[in-house]
Amino acid sequence: MYTDKSVSKYICQRFGDLQTSRGTWESHWQEAADLTFPNHPTFVGSESPGLKKGLKVYDSTAIHAAEILAAGLHGTLTNPASEWFTLKFSNKSLNDSREASMWLASVEKIMRSEIQNSKSAFSTHIHEMYLEFASFGTGILFTGEQSDKDGILFKSIPLSEAYIAENKDGKIDTLYRLLKMSVRQIIQKFGDNASDKTKKLYKEGKVDQLIEVIHSVEPRTKFFAKNDKLDFVSVYVEKPTKVVLQEGGFDKFPYSVPRFYKASGETYGRGPAITALSDIKMLNEMMKTTIKAAQKIVDPPLQAPDDGFLGPIRTIPGGINYFRRGGSDRIEPLMTNGNIPISLEMMEELRNRIRAVFFIDQLQLMRGPEMTATEVMQRTEERMRLMGPVLGRMQEEALDIVIIRAFDVLQTQGKFPPIPFQIEDSEYEIEYVSPIARAQKQLEANSLQRVMEIMTPFVSMTPEIIHRFDADEILKGVSEMFGLRPSFLKSDQEVEAAAAAMREQQSMANNVETLRTGSEAGLNLAKMQEVRGGGGG
Repeated sequence: MYTDKSVSKYICQRFGDLQTSRGTWESHWQEAADLTFPNHPTFVGSESPGLKKGLKVYDSTAIHAAEILAAGLHGTLTNPASEWFTLKFSNKSLNDSREASMWLASVEKIMRSEIQNSKSAFSTHIHEMYLEFASFGTGILFTGEQSDKDGILFKSIPLSEAYIAENKDGKIDTLYRLLKMSVRQIIQKFGDNASDKTKKLYKEGKVDQLIEVIHSVEPRTKFFAKNDKLDFVSVYVEKPTKVVLQEGGFDKFPYSVPRFYKASGETYGRGPAITALSDIKMLNEMMKTTIKAAQKIVDPPLQAPDDGFLGPIRTIPGGINYFRRGGSDRIEPLMTNGNIPISLEMMEELRNRIRAVFFIDQLQLMRGPEMTATEVMQRTEERMRLMGPVLGRMQEEALDIVIIRAFDVLQTQGKFPPIPFQIEDSEYEIEYVSPIARAQKQLEANSLQRVMEIMTPFVSMTPEIIHRFDADEILKGVSEMFGLRPSFLKSDQEVEAAAAAMREQQSMANNVETLRTGSEAGLNLAKMQEVRGGGGG
């Protein structure tokens, strides 16, 4: 039988299981955070707000590499200054309908406007998600709606407070969070649903005391009965008292949880920082040692005779040291003969290896004056091959969910224009047109261009070859590869109507020409007959 007590018991028990299974990851993440993302909340133990961080960092190469990778992914996948996704009907014939394609184009425009709206905070929170994605290999982004039911809301969820689980297909469909909320926040958010203990603390004025709250989002099962029309249940439980604070739900899973690399049998991802952790640790230790060696060279230790000086030796500027008259010994530096250049060379090699793991070379591909267009094309293809798996996983596990959730939220809020009757209940597909996605598609255009260049000499010898190419399909395909707006091209019906009109005009012109030719022939024949008749008279 359904009771709040049974729900809270289930939530707390499952949270404990997820917390235990995540425990082996936390030491790895903490090491990566200390050296790559020092401002991230701690994974191990607790910390006080305002605590000094980054004290273990002696070389910031890994920090900068993670920031560049996060910025590069944001700029290439979800660049707010350009279109990065488009929608297509699953029924290909609908894409050829001008009315249907124009409606979908207007929907895309509204979605992009709402997503990039400063109120939604998309750019801010997805960049935070990219930082965790690059540092730890797992990022989390929530996609919901504003509290006033007007617009979309995005929020990056720190990995330190999240616990996830997969379904039978290997997709993330469960997320638990451990929140620390003040007594005042709990009363504000949940009101009378708060436990008696929390209410008592509030009455006593202990409004800033922190209490742990578990928030779970998972598929609906027998443990949950309320809002059973929604496929995913959302429950808040006060952990110390095991009191259910709120139960709601979602029609679709609201969290995007992309994973950089994922090993078989593992739930959490492994990011570049985990892959390069040994090099990052080595680089920091080498930098620490090199700094010490440089300090000894710049400010070397001193050696002095044990009985030649009176009082302690003063090494400050302008310091005066007294020594016994007649002595020949002096204070001299103790040189260690450290080899700084070889240490710098080894550290630079480590830096290059770390940058390579973070794909910095691929993200910062620049065209130099010595590079030809063919070389740029080849390097772009290589970059697409190297980053293809990462981008594909990001699109499937993160951006698909963002776009689908945004579409559903805005449609529910009535933001879209009326749906034309012929496309009601039609399914749509997501197509990515970000700079890097277009570059992947444009490889096909490059292949077409190469084929045309190779076949050009043969066309003059065998003109029939040109008829092998379907110009209409090539135009459609290349337009999609380069992200041309649907409104720039006429629909098949309009093209056919224009062609029919041209054929009719041509037919009328031919008829006129035939009549004119026939008329001229008749006049000429009449003139010939007249001439013959006159000659006979």
